[in-house]
Amino acid sequence: MTGKERIRKAFLCEQTDRVPWVPFVGCHAGALIGHDASSYLKSAELIEQGVRKAVDLYRPDGIPVMFDLQVEAEALGCRLEWASQNPPAVSTHPLANGMSLEDLH
Repeated sequence: MTGKERIRKAFLCEQTDRVPWVPFVGCHAGALIGHDASSYLKSAELIEQGVRKAVDLYRPDGIPVMFDLQVEAEALGCRLEWASQNPPAVSTHPLANGMSLEDLH
């Protein structure tokens, strides 16, 4: 059974030969290719390289390209504080500075 088949069957609540393994490597993928979290998460090229490296090393059934809730927060107008060892932290709220729900796109 391939990883894709295993994941598909699991989503359909069908029998699989084992539990699918789909690790969230996040910033660790950046470390695998020698880059800090901030540089890694700001570069599509580095994200691709890091995810490919994680796939080569860990041979998972599947792997998320990106799992970072800060992406959604930033899209809604929140400010992010970037760090070298962690994903960014959300430092503002879009409604805290006088915006209304109607102002959000």
